[in-house]
Amino acid sequence: TLKKIFRELNADLDGEYAQLKKDVQASEIVGCDETGIHVNGKKWWINVARTPETTLYVADESRSHQVIQPILGEDFAGWLVTDFWGGYNERFYPNAKFQKCLAHLLRDVKLAVEADRGPPQNWAIQLSNLLSEAIILRKYFKNDTEHYAQERAAFEVRLDELLIVDLPPQSTIAMRLKKRLQKYRHHLFNFLDVDSLPFDNNGSERDIREMVLA
Repeated sequence: TLKKIFRELNADLDGEYAQLKKDVQASEIVGCDETGIHVNGKKWWINVARTPETTLYVADESRSHQVIQPILGEDFAGWLVTDFWGGYNERFYPNAKFQKCLAHLLRDVKLAVEADRGPPQNWAIQLSNLLSEAIILRKYFKNDTEHYAQERAAFEVRLDELLIVDLPPQSTIAMRLKKRLQKYRHHLFNFLDVDSLPFDNNGSERDIREMVLA
C-alpha cells in the first residue's frame, strides 16, 4: 500500500519537478552545491541547483558532473556560482560564466595563514586582504564611480602579482591555493561587475542544509 502511495505521489509531482528544472535552466544565475547523506546505509549525495526563486534537489550515488549537468544542460549560458569542486568547470559547461565562492576560498586562506610562517604566511595574508577588500568594495561602494573602477583594476594587478610569487615547495597549503587561483583566475572577481551576482554560494549551502535536516 505504501509503495503504491509513493508511486502515485511521484507521478503527481513529476510535472512540477520538470517545471522547476526548466526554471533553473532559464535562470541568469544558478548556485550549486552538494553534500553527503546516507541512504539505506550507503553514502549518497544531495546536489542542489538554486536560483533566487527556485531550489531543485537531486539525490544520487554520484558526486560527479553527470548529476547536475543534465539538470542545467550542456548549453547553459548563465552564471554558475559554485565552490571549487571539479564537477563545476568550463569543460562541462562551455557556454556558462562562473563566479567561484570567495567564502570557501577565504576559509582555505585562513588555514594557509595558520599553517606556515615566513613568506608563505605573508603571501596568504596578502591574499586574504585582497579578497576581503574586494568584498568590502562590492558591499559599500557604487560600481559606477571612478573610485570603484580604479579599485577594481587594482585588484586585478595585485592578484597577478601574487600569482607570480615563488613559494617554497614545502608550503603545501599555500602552493595548493596558488595553483587553484591560477586555474580559476578569471572566476574570482566577476561579482564586482554584475550587481545581482553573489560572491559566495552561501544560499545553496543554506538550502542544502534544510534538505539534510529533513
